[in-house]
Amino acid sequence: MTPRRAGASSVNPVPGNPRESPGAQRRRESPKNRAEYSHAWRSTTAMNRTARIGWASALVLLAISCTHGKIEPLGDPGPIAGKIRSVSVRIESVSAYRLRVYEELKGNEIIKRDVTAALQQAGRYDPSGQIDLEVAVNNFRLRSAGNAFWAGLYGGVDKLEGRVQFRSPTSAPRSFSFALSGSENWYSRYGREDRLDSFGRILGKKIVSVLNP
Repeated sequence: MTPRRAGASSVNPVPGNPRESPGAQRRRESPKNRAEYSHAWRSTTAMNRTARIGWASALVLLAISCTHGKIEPLGDPGPIAGKIRSVSVRIESVSAYRLRVYEELKGNEIIKRDVTAALQQAGRYDPSGQIDLEVAVNNFRLRSAGNAFWAGLYGGVDKLEGRVQFRSPTSAPRSFSFALSGSENWYSRYGREDRLDSFGRILGKKIVSVLNP
């Protein structure tokens, strides 16, 4: 083992560069360069930490920004078997401004289209069936396109809430409440119609989920 020269620093070579020349090591170990190396290391560490925090925050926002919701029975609905022959949608009990937005977007038509499509895809829609499905919206909010674009998730959330009822001439009505919320499209699509369509598709899936096989 070669003895270490008296007065030489015990600092190890730069990690990942074991072939560093003695001259380069002496220059790096000078008081001035050692301070510069230390400052650069601290800056790099701080940037890496900031980047990790940024990515973590983005993942959290992405996770909570997706449209989500629930559909729950009102009382004991009993089994719902058979085919749906019609879907009707109406809105009630919302402010004049929200009603105007809903009607401008043709909300009844969008929701009816999406729910009917979900039933058809699941094989549960048949005009010759015996069950009528009624959807009543009683809470509705969609952020403006500008609010969705500039504020995104921080501009609040969109909402669609109400109840659904299955009516059949051979059984008592079965009722459920639903509540959907989120800002799924804040990072990609900002149009109100797109966001309402997203709610309609999610509601269709929720309705299909309560039907008996």
